Amino acid sequence: MTTRFLITGVQGFIGAHLARAAILEGYEVFGVDMYEVQRDSLAALGLDLGRRLYRAPVQSEDFVVAFRAVKPDFVVHLAAEAIVEHSELVPTHAFETNIMGTVRVLELCREQSVPCIIASSDKAYGEGKIPFVETDPLRPRYPYDTSKACEDLVALGYFRTYGMPIVVTRGVNTYGPADLNFTRLVPHTCRAAMHGDRPRNHRAMWTVRREWIFIDDVIAAYLMLAKKLLDMGRDFAKQIEGVVNIGTGQQSSPSAIVPHILRLAGRTDLQPILEDVPFHELLDEAVDSTRIRRLGWKPAWDLDSGLARTVEWYRTYLKGG
Repeated sequence: MTTRFLITGVQGFIGAHLARAAILEGYEVFGVDMYEVQRDSLAALGLDLGRRLYRAPVQSEDFVVAFRAVKPDFVVHLAAEAIVEHSELVPTHAFETNIMGTVRVLELCREQSVPCIIASSDKAYGEGKIPFVETDPLRPRYPYDTSKACEDLVALGYFRTYGMPIVVTRGVNTYGPADLNFTRLVPHTCRAAMHGDRPRNHRAMWTVRREWIFIDDVIAAYLMLAKKLLDMGRDFAKQIEGVVNIGTGQQSSPSAIVPHILRLAGRTDLQPILEDVPFHELLDEAVDSTRIRRLGWKPAWDLDSGLARTVEWYRTYLKGG
């Protein structure tokens, strides 16, 4: 019987790529997303889930109805308020979505004995000595990283209390084709280059070094973790203590990435504009990914080749638009 694979936040960047890859792997994929989505990465990838796409924010009663209708065999929970600026402007939405939405997903998984992956973030670590390892304490400072740290701790609380087959992933900055969140560094710079505009950047973050990973490598990690959870259940979750970092060890800063994208796009004439932005972000970030590498995963893309493929995708997608 085909495994029923439910993805929350399926119309987002990672969710859409995961849906496409899971279908190719032979899973019967269902998706849940908000009532209205401004930018649909599923459509950008040419994918239509039809009646297998449910409209329901994860913190709503409609989501409960959708979940029980799907009766999934596996869940990947990606739905979240993912933009730092939005989280600071409307923190209640970030907390309701990222924390209580996750509680609702976990309660339904507990009710129906469904294994799940909960997508946290390297930002949950907050500030501390890098690279972070999975056993490091979480020390968030601002609304976004606090909401992700709380989501993370809630999921691990369910794992430890109820013995549920749960894996929390702490991923680094992901980039690649079909990211339509144009406030993010890579899609913003690609769109600016294709439209002949000077990219705008946060002055205080210009030289901050973050770790970067190409979308295909993230999806490969998720599919590997899903297979192990489906095959081994809670024994696998216990083996990795319920959490894994997903990173590449490739750090870079906007001061390097933005000029590189402009070179790839043939627009070195566009000089970035550095602005003072009234939002708070963590500084240098990196994780130790030894745990997931020992499971057999490793990144296949370096930053240069990943950015080259990404720029070409936006060149085609944004042509004439």
